[in-house]
This record gives sequence, structure tokens and C-alpha cells, in this order.
Amino acid sequence: MKKLLLACSFLAFFACNAQAQDPFFSQFYAAPITLNPALAGAFNGKYRVSGIYRDQYRDVLDAQFSTYSVSTDLRFTPDNFRSTSKDHIGVGVSFITDRMGEFDYAYNQLNVAAAYHKSLNPQNNAYLSLGAQFGMNQKTLNYGSLSFSDQFNGTSGYVFGTNEDLPENNVAFSDLAVGLNFTANPTRDIQIFAGATLHHVFAPNVSFFKFDDDEEEDPYQNFIPRRYGAQFSIRLPVSEKFSIMPRAVGDVQGGSAKVDAGLNYRFLLSSYNGTALQLGTYARLLRDDGSEVSLSSGIVMVGIEYSNVLLGLSYDAHIGTFGTNNHRSAFEISLAYLGNYENELVLCPKF
Repeated sequence: MKKLLLACSFLAFFACNAQAQDPFFSQFYAAPITLNPALAGAFNGKYRVSGIYRDQYRDVLDAQFSTYSVSTDLRFTPDNFRSTSKDHIGVGVSFITDRMGEFDYAYNQLNVAAAYHKSLNPQNNAYLSLGAQFGMNQKTLNYGSLSFSDQFNGTSGYVFGTNEDLPENNVAFSDLAVGLNFTANPTRDIQIFAGATLHHVFAPNVSFFKFDDDEEEDPYQNFIPRRYGAQFSIRLPVSEKFSIMPRAVGDVQGGSAKVDAGLNYRFLLSSYNGTALQLGTYARLLRDDGSEVSLSSGIVMVGIEYSNVLLGLSYDAHIGTFGTNNHRSAFEISLAYLGNYENELVLCPKF
């Protein structure tokens, strides 16, 4: 019963708090198109295939809340650009699913993104990227996994049918996001990245309930608020084989806000085959609607770069409280492959 109440609390939390409306990852740059559509095609190569899996709240719920994303994107230069500029075009496709096993709830997204990367100077060490992403989304809920009070027989369990007036358990809607990203290499070793995004441009209605045309006002409206995001990262060399990367990613949605901020430490192990180790430490700050800013989680990350393969692992240790349980931990694993790897262009940070 305790876990059922916690699950119900989670469902209410997701319905009422804007910042929880959207899936997110602690390894935010491992899902670049999800983070900012301007990052489609922003990498050192011709194509990229990547995936990331997030497992969370396993120690709170009987069945965990899981999120995963798979994507592929391409970077190419049109023939008529080759002799006049170093501009590039990126296109990508991504699939994201968010699942709560306790209720067999799923939120699926299929997105198509395109971005234009404009070189800002003759040295081609500064780029401004503009991107857009169109998606078809679907939410589903299995009522067979739920129990209601009128199903209880008073002794042995929930065996009767229910008279609850339940809506359709499937809703689909389209969505649009736009993004801007700036990257620069003021020196050979220093790299700067800054981006801004607007998700849910048209604030779609995602309610399971259908509007009755006879009513003057739809009582079942449930719009996803627009989400405004910002990203910043800088790579600073400390020595020939060691660099630090301060990073921050923030989102404001409705009356809620989230900020992940911290440092990545990169150790070059072999310049011959491009082997490097990355370690990261982050803090997550949250502000729910009407509340003060609080420290929610501490995050640790480890990443391995080997030639054109990237592998990342991270763990979220919950610091705040939720009900009577303080252990809302999460684990992520990411993997990316860069095809036709090139090292002369840096448009997006790793991990």
C-alpha cells in the first residue's frame, strides 16, 4: 500500500509540476537533439548514432521509471557551399520513450530535426547554428494495471469490474521546438559553447479527456507549458593532457525551474588512438511552482572516449526529500558512434 500511495503521488507530481512534464537526462550532451535541435549535425564527423538509457526511482516504486532515447544525425556540406564557405547542414531523427512500469504508462516521441551551421569568420573557428524540430507524440495508459475501490470484494482482493468513467487511454499530438547554438575556438585549445531553446512552441493540449463541443469551455484542458532552456560549456586546458569543462544547463517551464551545473575533467590517455577519460561532478537545483530553490541531487559521471566511440555512465544521488523516502536515485548509460571522424571541427561538446 505504501508503494501504491507513492506511485499515485508521483503521477500527481508529473501532472501538476511543469518541469516534470518532459523527459530529461543527466548526461545532457549525450542526447544532443533532445537538448537542442540546433545540435543536429553538430559533431566531428559525417554521421552519428547514439543512445542513452535512464533508470530511476527503482528503490521507491515496485516497477521503475525508465527513459531512453535513440537517435541518428548527419552532417554534410552542399556542393554549392564547398568553394565559398565552411557552412554545414545537419539533419537527424530521434525516438524517445518515457515509461512508468507501476501504471504501464508510456510517453513516446518521434522527432525530426534540421539545423544550419553558419561559419562566422574566415578562420572558421566560430559558428552560429539554428535548428528546428518537429515531433509526433503519444501518451498511453493501461487501465488494466489500475485498481479502484468499487472493484474490492471486501475480503480477498480487487475482483469486480469498475464503474469509473474513464477516458480513452491513448492521446496523440504534434509538437515543435526551435534552438540556437554558438560555438567558438578563440584559441586552439579553448572551446566555448552556448545555446538556447524553446520547446513546445504551440503548448499542445495533452489531456486524455475529449472535449464536449456542447460545453462553452473545455474543462479538461491540460496544456504542456512552453519550456525555455539555456546551455553553456567551456573547455579550458590546464596542461597538454588535462582540461576542465565547466557546464550548466537550465530549463524554465511554467512556474518550475531546473539547473544542472558542474565540472567535467578530461584526461587524454593516448593521442595516438584518441583515448581519453572524463570524470564529472554536478549538482541539480530545482524550484517547484511557488517554492524556493532547493538542492535536489548530486551527480557523478564517468566517460570513455576511444577513437570514434563514446561510452558514458552516470549516477544521480537524491539529496532532497519526497514523502517518507529519500532514495530517488537514477542511473544512466550512454553510447555514441561517430562515423568518418574528423578532428578539425568542434560544434558540440562530448557527454
